[in-house]
Amino acid sequence: TTIITAEHDLKYVLPYANQLLVLQRGELKFSGTMQEGLEYMYGHEVYAEAVPLQTKIYLELGDLS
Repeated sequence: TTIITAEHDLKYVLPYANQLLVLQRGELKFSGTMQEGLEYMYGHEVYAEAVPLQTKIYLELGDLS
């Protein structure tokens, strides 16, 4: 089953999603796994604000697995 949703507050979808698309003004900027997507977003200042705090801490510690 595939469910597609648009959500700006990622903490609500992290437990359920396994793929992430990042769009900016209708342009696809990223497509991949949640882990890869969160790392991508964290590395780009414009998206970093949307990364949940707990994920930011894991990324800072270098342990997202």
